[in-house]
Amino acid sequence: MGCGASAVKPPVEGGPASAVETVKVNKHELGAGPAKSSPKNSAEPIQAESSPKKVEPLPVLADGAKRPVIAESLYKLNPVWADKLLAGDSSLSLPEQANQIVAWRKAKFELWEEEDGLHLNLISKAASDKKKIVSWCGEPFNNLEVLSIDEVLIEGEQKQKSKHVKGKGQSEEDLEAEQEDEAVKVEVIEIAEEHKADLEALYPFVIRWDLAGKTAKKKCFVIGCEDESSCLKWIANLKIYANIGSRHAGAVMWKLNQSFYTDLPSNWRDDPNAIKDFGNLLNWRRRVCFLEQLKSHKALCITYVSEKSDAEECVANVLASVSDGIVKSVASVKKLPPIVVCKLDAVKTEKVKYSVQQYDIAVANSSSESNELELPTVLHAFQVIQSDDSDIGQASNIFAFVDPEMCDRWLAAIETVCKTLTKDTDLPALRVVG
Repeated sequence: MGCGASAVKPPVEGGPASAVETVKVNKHELGAGPAKSSPKNSAEPIQAESSPKKVEPLPVLADGAKRPVIAESLYKLNPVWADKLLAGDSSLSLPEQANQIVAWRKAKFELWEEEDGLHLNLISKAASDKKKIVSWCGEPFNNLEVLSIDEVLIEGEQKQKSKHVKGKGQSEEDLEAEQEDEAVKVEVIEIAEEHKADLEALYPFVIRWDLAGKTAKKKCFVIGCEDESSCLKWIANLKIYANIGSRHAGAVMWKLNQSFYTDLPSNWRDDPNAIKDFGNLLNWRRRVCFLEQLKSHKALCITYVSEKSDAEECVANVLASVSDGIVKSVASVKKLPPIVVCKLDAVKTEKVKYSVQQYDIAVANSSSESNELELPTVLHAFQVIQSDDSDIGQASNIFAFVDPEMCDRWLAAIETVCKTLTKDTDLPALRVVG
């Protein structure tokens, strides 16, 4: 797979570089030996640097830190009944026992992005469990499945169950199964100050996945939400992760506003005023970005997390399509000259800092004081130009880092992944044009 430009116009000094032509590569099969290519439609090999600079690989998580995705108190159906939905078919009929409140256990559920994959944590007074449901490396293959179930009308009063303590080596499922086999023991506690309304209905969804290990074991959770909007939010979040074939790198970077970029005149590269505007931080947003292979689109993409997307998949650019053993490049990547950031007045500076803080709260559930945030003075950027061969992603994007080394590491990650995709061919991998 070759990406880049055989001839690149010298960039305007002090501003973004000239446009990069997208090099299209004919489709070729992977794993079938060297592909035969003709001079008429093959990409010219890109000469490698004589002594390429070695850079440290990027982590799969932005800043190498685990990130909370969503957390909420929900209800989990007893595994005795949930396991009846293990079969990977469309029949999602819950047993009659699911209508009884005693069949459900309330607990706090958390989704966490961790170094090795996506984890679903369950925390209750009796026990806690941690399940890895997606592996970033793609091994085992991501078989996460998320399906909604019709509303369940609940019968019976909510009463506090007798306390069961999880024994050593006992999982949450073992504890619940043990309780299911016992007679239901309840302890009624009179609370005069407050009367909690009985639960009348649950909006459940099913999570099915395969566990890693010598012998793969399919798991199934049935989780119920007290309101429909909560159920839809969990399903939407989980479906994003169900679509990840593998994740290769993650980083926090600055992304130029698409509205600003698309409003530029066609000759913006030759317009000093347009180039100067690239240094205005009001035209940028700091985002958590990933380099991922997506299953539904069968493509290697740059994705990002948006606090306004409401668990919607955000694909910035498609770098290459990977389908049925065939790889096709659909973008070129070009490193840009450093962009000097314009000095902002106090009001605009606070506006940028506030935007960063709001994003950190929404995406990472963390924030910093305004006076602790240091805005960049120089941005080290690269441009992605996408061809018309893909129906997702944007025609062009500009991303930037505060640290030049981080920019090099991200570009190196792109090249490394693309070399892996084309390792069984004689065509050049995607290379960054400097």
